[in-house]
Amino acid sequence: MPVPLTALLAATIHQVRAAAIDSAAMDRALSLLYRAAGEIPVTLEIIDDRLMVNDMPVSTDAPGVPAVIACMLGHDTARLSLPGHLELHHWRGVAELFASAAGLFESPAHLIEAL
Repeated sequence: MPVPLTALLAATIHQVRAAAIDSAAMDRALSLLYRAAGEIPVTLEIIDDRLMVNDMPVSTDAPGVPAVIACMLGHDTARLSLPGHLELHHWRGVAELFASAAGLFESPAHLIEAL
C-alpha cells in the first residue's frame, strides 16, 4: 500500500497549501489519508534519492513521490517514523508541517518538536 499512501500524503500536503481556497478539499484529502494509513505504523525514508515506505521502495514515477521527497528534503528530513493509530489531527499536523515553507524550522530537532 505504499503508492496510495504516498499519493494521498502528497495530495493532502497540496490541499493544506490551498486550504484558504478550498478547505473542504483539504478535509477530504486528509480523511482519505487517515483511512488509508489505518492503524499501521508508517515510516517514510529517503535512501539514495529513493523513497521507501515501510521498507518498501516506491518508484519515483508513482503519484506523489516527487512531491513527498521534495517536502522531506526541504525540511532536512531523511526519515520519518509515525506510530500506528494516529488520530486525524496528528495526520493534519504532519501534512501542515510538510506543507510549510522549506527552511521554516532551524533544524530537524525543531521539526520533531513541532510534531
